[in-house]
Amino acid sequence: MAFGSWFKRKNPDEATKAAQEAEQFYAVLCDKVRLDREHYAAMGQETFGELIRESRALYGQGLAADQAGEYEVAKQLYRAAYEISPFNIEALDNHGILLIEEWRFKEAIPLFERSIVADPSSPVAIRCLIRCYQAADEHKLAWGATQLHVAQYPGESPFIDLSAFKRSRNPLQQKSPEQKFQPGAVWTYKTRPGEKDSRIWVRFVERFGDNETAVHVSITNVRITGRSEPMFVSHMPFQERALSECVIEIADEKQTWTGEHDHFGEGFYMWFDAFEQGQAGLFTIPVHEALEAIDQPQGST
Repeated sequence: MAFGSWFKRKNPDEATKAAQEAEQFYAVLCDKVRLDREHYAAMGQETFGELIRESRALYGQGLAADQAGEYEVAKQLYRAAYEISPFNIEALDNHGILLIEEWRFKEAIPLFERSIVADPSSPVAIRCLIRCYQAADEHKLAWGATQLHVAQYPGESPFIDLSAFKRSRNPLQQKSPEQKFQPGAVWTYKTRPGEKDSRIWVRFVERFGDNETAVHVSITNVRITGRSEPMFVSHMPFQERALSECVIEIADEKQTWTGEHDHFGEGFYMWFDAFEQGQAGLFTIPVHEALEAIDQPQGST
């Protein structure tokens, strides 16, 4: 795809010096990063799809660790996600922002450069890269990145307010304000018979639509019909009000992150894909009722 097609111009005659400098800057980044699109294009659809799913699952794990304050674990998971798929710009951007929040601007530069080469339409990556270049005294590159922003988003400020940064970002784009349920907290709740040791583990919280708060949780020690051992339910999304109806007290304010693959990321993105297609939403009933609804005999396993 020609670079010029990324820019929104009213007509071809509006190709200004800013757009030309932006195109030159993007060409420099492409030469530096050298993303081999042909390699991924040659993959079969099934193989490429599996790669994307694995990358997104790791990103989901990283996002939960990020919101729980386990920033080093989050960076490791973000790195694993974009190393599997260089097109996972969310993982690249989140890792880069964590570095910016630690004032490690030079280390963040390659991440935002990779993100922009993968998708030059991301305003967050462009603005962050401008700030990183400025901090690294790379003024010529900062100017090129600024022109890229001007060409992409005419009339909008290319500068980013670091004081407004939040450590957690999520696929639905809008972080919730302070809420009752905090990422990493473990709650006791009104359980079903035989599940008194079951706990709710809050993974992350977000605004859902305009007026709702979504709380994404994992559930421990759930008894499922036909299984002899209790199981760990990796992901269930609840409306905050529904979750509030069934919780009792906090058992642990911050669950220690083990870094084990608990499949939260896979569960989240299975739900999120269905959500994007209008086939999934939030549970609006308490946890014990939701578990009862999904605990239906399915024959031998």
